[in-house]
Amino acid sequence: MSDEEFELIRAAVNNNPHLSYWERNTDKSAWEQALIEDSILQGSSRWREASLDDRYREVVRRVLEVMPEAGLAEGVQNNAPHSFIDYTYW
Repeated sequence: MSDEEFELIRAAVNNNPHLSYWERNTDKSAWEQALIEDSILQGSSRWREASLDDRYREVVRRVLEVMPEAGLAEGVQNNAPHSFIDYTYW
């Protein structure tokens, strides 16, 4: 991975309040699940070419689907799409 790619990924994680919170949280279970979900999406032709922001929103949606107890940063609203239908109208 180039430095430029790393910086783009770092910026996208930092711009997603859920991911940046999970990464910093002492309970790493949500972050680890996010890494798993992102790996799955990277293998999908639909998500491989998506923007990092879009793909990470889907990662958050998937994590919250399987781990509804995953905490969110204080004051952060869960604005992750709730279904595939939400993506069809972006």
